[in-house]
Amino acid sequence: MMAKDLNMQTLIQGLQLVILVIGVAAVFTTVGKKEQIITQTSINLIELESIVQDLVKAQVYSATKASEHERTLVELKERIYRLEAK
Repeated sequence: MMAKDLNMQTLIQGLQLVILVIGVAAVFTTVGKKEQIITQTSINLIELESIVQDLVKAQVYSATKASEHERTLVELKERIYRLEAK
């Protein structure tokens, strides 16, 4: 009877150890997944920053070109008025 109780205690302790190891592994896995998500988000933010910078540059270039086109159209309009006035 004593040996049977000792075997049962050993089995319970072994199962507790296995459950503890599984719990610790689950914690490390969760931390690892969160770290991966943070890393991927950081990479995406860097990419997004680059895209925003390019969009701002394109908008500034477009505004500059639009004002040049406006100036060219005004000059052409003035030339047409002068031609019509002759």
